[in-house]
Amino acid sequence: MKTENAEISFSKKSFYDAIHFNMSEKPYAEAASNTVSLHTIPIPLHDSYSLKIKPNRKLRDEEKDKVVMELDYGSDKNVIKGKWNNGWVEGQFNRLGIVKLIIDNSLPSVSPNWKDGSLVNASSLRLKGETAVGDIVSFRAELDGKWLRFTRVKNDFIYVFDEKCPKGSGLRTLKVMTTNTAGNTNTQTFTFQR
Repeated sequence: MKTENAEISFSKKSFYDAIHFNMSEKPYAEAASNTVSLHTIPIPLHDSYSLKIKPNRKLRDEEKDKVVMELDYGSDKNVIKGKWNNGWVEGQFNRLGIVKLIIDNSLPSVSPNWKDGSLVNASSLRLKGETAVGDIVSFRAELDGKWLRFTRVKNDFIYVFDEKCPKGSGLRTLKVMTTNTAGNTNTQTFTFQR
């Protein structure tokens, strides 16, 4: 099924039952494409589908590198990088909703649960991850130049103190590198006393 600037393909297993599928598009000046409405949100899918969207204007190469596909399905959004193929962006989703292309130049970031340079007596460090569009897809932390393992719980990155950072070890420097769905990378440096 297709419209002028979008094309969708389903496998035979995508739907639980036969439906009359509705697909439409509307101009959306703030995005890099029209918005593409894929039927109604409450229809469940059994399998993912492929979607191709054509941008609503000619994009420069640096803009193409930052394009993501955003699916809004009412209660939440799913953002993927997608792949360029002959001037179209292709991706796969497993829910219906409204999809558009977005150029994301925003940087991901983390916010510490301590004041920079302060003494940390807690049993762990916690960093709150944030990004305007999509998700943080890559996270790396180094303590005084050496890799440090953090665990992820939703948008929080947590390090439980161990022998790599014992009490009484003084001023420590934590360098954190994050990358979001669009591929934007940010490096931040924090200090704390231990």
